[in-house]
Amino acid sequence: MRGIVESATDAIVILDDSGNIVLFNFAAVTMFGCSREQAIGTPFNRFIPERLRADFAAQLLTQREESHPEQGGASAEVALAMRSNGEEFQVEISFPQVLAGTSEVRTLILRDITARVRIQKALERSNLDLQQFAFVASHDLKTPLRSIGGFVQILERNHAASLDDKALALIRRTSDAVRRLEQLTDDLLSYARVSSHPKPFILVQVREVVNDVMQLLGAAIDDSGSVVTVGDMPEVLGDRTQLVQLLLNLIGNGIKYCQGRTPVVRVSAHRAEREWVFCVADNGIGIDARHHEKVFEVFKRLHTQQEYPGTGIGLAVCRRVVEHHGGRIWVESAPDEGSTFSFTIPDTSAESSSP
Repeated sequence: MRGIVESATDAIVILDDSGNIVLFNFAAVTMFGCSREQAIGTPFNRFIPERLRADFAAQLLTQREESHPEQGGASAEVALAMRSNGEEFQVEISFPQVLAGTSEVRTLILRDITARVRIQKALERSNLDLQQFAFVASHDLKTPLRSIGGFVQILERNHAASLDDKALALIRRTSDAVRRLEQLTDDLLSYARVSSHPKPFILVQVREVVNDVMQLLGAAIDDSGSVVTVGDMPEVLGDRTQLVQLLLNLIGNGIKYCQGRTPVVRVSAHRAEREWVFCVADNGIGIDARHHEKVFEVFKRLHTQQEYPGTGIGLAVCRRVVEHHGGRIWVESAPDEGSTFSFTIPDTSAESSSP
């Protein structure tokens, strides 16, 4: 047993009833920069910053009262520790309680998570920087794009009579390109806003959200002759604007990606465990199984602009909105067999009613 303890990569420290160290393995020596001779017999709280020692002592007491030796009683928490040179660092600490004969042995297992925390913070900063870049770049692009679009319209309106067919075709292509760029900047702004400008969640009637979406898609529904049916919808805790955006993208895609037939879209919801599962099913062109994950990535498009216009950001926005609400999103589909996009949102009523 001692060989296993000594070869462990995590620091293992055993305390007596008074909180003094009786075992200090090699990983603990390395972690705290303190020899066994210096550690054995001293209070473990010497390795806790002084301002936190009272809280740590209370935590040890709580763990002792709540843990059960026969079950292992292990739980893990993040805490702030201190090396022998005074340097503070974060550790993941677990408190397994075991029996040695008839006595309970308080064991601490510690893992230095300094590198993990550093990487996590770097990723958070990187994501924030990317969001800010997308927001600023998209916002700053809108003004010159409007100017270009305006100048092209003036050119076509005032000088169309003096231009040949080739020049007019170039103007139309320029206007189309400007419109696509404006749509792209709008979509980028939407993508960046999901996480960078969060609003407090409120109770939202999803049926009202769907009604708003139906109004926004009114022209597309009328032009395509689409049939959109909506089942009973629950009340959820969320960002109403983002939920409109989510269902606008999913229902809009069901109408758009339909060829040679009348689009039929069904919106439904059912409760499962402690969450609501929403489904948007269509009879469209479908998606090959190898693309089921890729469609939720930014700028992933499975079709050309000529086939189906778009920016490839809509489903990425959907995934970000769903994850922001603590849910998940997936698609079930096959080519020419339609698609069913499903997503979940936690059922807060279940949480509030649970004991």
